[in-house]
Amino acid sequence: MELISRQDVKDTIKHKPFSLIDERILMNTIDSIPTVEERKESEWIILKEPTGGLPKRWRVKCPVCRKTLRIRDKELWEFCPCCGTKMGKK
Repeated sequence: MELISRQDVKDTIKHKPFSLIDERILMNTIDSIPTVEERKESEWIILKEPTGGLPKRWRVKCPVCRKTLRIRDKELWEFCPCCGTKMGKK
C-alpha cells in the first residue's frame, strides 16, 4: 500500500482544471477524510529478563506510549499492542 500526504493531493488538485466550486468541495472532502499516521519505530526497554523458571516471562516497556507489558517471548512482539509502534530487535 502506498500512502500520499494530504497536502500532495491538494497541490495536485490546484493544478487541474476544476471549477472553483468543485475545487472547494474536493478540498473540504480531503480535509474530512481520516488519515493514517506514519508508524513509529523503536525498541523495547527491557525492565526484567526471565530467570530460571518456566514459562519465561519478560517485563518490557514501550518507549513511545510508556506502557509496561509482561510477555512470554519478546521475539513474538514485533509491535506494541497498545500504540502500534514497530519494535526492532535488541
